[in-house]
Amino acid sequence: QRGKQTAAFAVVKMDVEGFEPLVLAGGQQFFKDMEIPFVYMEYNPAELRSRDPSRDPIQLLFDMMDFGYSISLHNFMGPAVSRNKLRSRTFSKLIESVYCTHRSFVSA
Repeated sequence: QRGKQTAAFAVVKMDVEGFEPLVLAGGQQFFKDMEIPFVYMEYNPAELRSRDPSRDPIQLLFDMMDFGYSISLHNFMGPAVSRNKLRSRTFSKLIESVYCTHRSFVSA
């Protein structure tokens, strides 16, 4: 059993053109073991749907939450958006910037 490790880097930019769910699926242990402070990605529901029509695109953001990240659509410092707000949100832009901050780096 491996324990949590602090990442030697502060930010990961995930830019994989709709393949984010595959990156997260393949990197589950990495995201569980490493406490990467910040992950930046673009959220493109149309592209995510085109890669996997059976998967709700919002699940990508829920997956990041399950890995211990808060989600913001403004910057790494928030405000964080709840699952309910994400579920009910109508995304006005085709591509939305998403800022994920690991819970161990959120100031109390």
